[in-house]
Amino acid sequence: MNECLDDMSRLENSKILNKDGIKLCLSFDNLITRSLTLVALIVPLIGGVNTNSYAQTRTPLSKHIGPMPSNCYVDYSSQEEGVVVCDDEGLTSTDLRRPVEGEESSGSVTSSSNVPVAEKVKATDAEGVKLGKDSNIRLFPTLSTDLSYSTNIYGTSSNSVSSFISSVNPNLRFVSKSDAVSLVSNVGGKYVKYFENSGLDNFNMNADLTAVAALKGNLIITPTISAKINHTQPDSSDFPDQVQDTIRSMTYATSLIVEKTFSRVSVGVTGSYMANNYRDVADVSGNVVDQDVRDNSVYGGSLRIGYELKKGIQIFGQGAYTKYDYKYLLGNVNQDYRSIVGSAGVNLNLTSILKGNVSLGYSNTKYDNTANSDDNSVVVRMALQYLVSPKATVNLKGSTNSASTSLAGASSKRVYVLGTSVDYELRNNINLSPGFDFQLTEYASLSRKDRVYTPYLSASYNVNRYLDLGANYKFTKVDSGDNTDDSKNHFVGVSVNLKY
Repeated sequence: MNECLDDMSRLENSKILNKDGIKLCLSFDNLITRSLTLVALIVPLIGGVNTNSYAQTRTPLSKHIGPMPSNCYVDYSSQEEGVVVCDDEGLTSTDLRRPVEGEESSGSVTSSSNVPVAEKVKATDAEGVKLGKDSNIRLFPTLSTDLSYSTNIYGTSSNSVSSFISSVNPNLRFVSKSDAVSLVSNVGGKYVKYFENSGLDNFNMNADLTAVAALKGNLIITPTISAKINHTQPDSSDFPDQVQDTIRSMTYATSLIVEKTFSRVSVGVTGSYMANNYRDVADVSGNVVDQDVRDNSVYGGSLRIGYELKKGIQIFGQGAYTKYDYKYLLGNVNQDYRSIVGSAGVNLNLTSILKGNVSLGYSNTKYDNTANSDDNSVVVRMALQYLVSPKATVNLKGSTNSASTSLAGASSKRVYVLGTSVDYELRNNINLSPGFDFQLTEYASLSRKDRVYTPYLSASYNVNRYLDLGANYKFTKVDSGDNTDDSKNHFVGVSVNLKY
């Protein structure tokens, strides 16, 4: 059901190296607010922002055009892609953007010394290609490539297989902005090459289009459509020692977000739909593993209300409904189910001290198959940044989440995630980030508990506006409730990111 959740602990580049190298996963949890995040390291957000308070403008990083103004910084606390936060003073009308999905109210813009290390974007960003002298349309071509080595690409307990892996990821971003309507579109692909295991080679594609309409009365309407072909890493936690090929899936998604701001109160409503289609895959013996039983359609809606208590502090409440309709039975079992989640929390942007968000909620999952008992559980989301000094930021993340699973004998699973990292600026444009993640997975109807330990170290170097370099090392150790699924993997990689 949720491939990002299943593979969270094993993503090849789980640590963000730079703003152009963020790896994202698409799940319905992302769509329900555009984006209730998977393994929710970030609190799900869909509310608007008070555009009249504290003279601030907030723009998703993917929609920002040109060099970063001196009165702006990038805030990653409210959503994975980052939000450009600017003082309105001194900016022209073409510089100002209305808030869009997932944005949160925050305090006043701070100087660079009061910004978390990972959020500091130097004024050396690529400017893109402007289409015409007076045009408001720009194209942003990027090309990312990396070379890595994994000691256990299948995540097996014995007879591990290693391989060098390379990838090439071209992308073209189209941006057109005006005072009333802005358009952003991305078209890209990614070719992945396994040098010692050519059968795993794969090519992924993605395309999306987002429109942001800023209407009168602080009303924002944001429709989005997207399509992608993706291949899941073969060491998924639900298929250890079984799958020998990447799992291909095709995903089509659309969402509509409507936001309204009333002074300090913001209201957001989201509706979304996603269709997933999986291709069959071979196991280690060459037999076909049926993936059609995973094909599904996902419908959802959510409501969020936020209130800005004071400068830098906003409280919110939200509710979300999700319905999963599977195309085929699993054997003779109906897999359909629905989930309702309610939560409340607080977003913080306390200058020079603390940034981030915390929420607490309750979820109820009801299965159409009466043999599966309803799942009721507490939902926790946390993502905090403590600014120790201008050169050091401590990050803390945590979450609980329930999801379906394809593990035999288990009707669902509950995942707990806790992680910490330190971002340290060695010198201008050079960052070093050590960290540690822990994940515990419990399976309903089984006594099995899987524990995943992941220490890592990453480094990034922004050479100039056209070039970023990155390197990272990660060790993953899986202690499974089934000893045959225990595994270890060392992963090391380097990356080069070109942008214009």
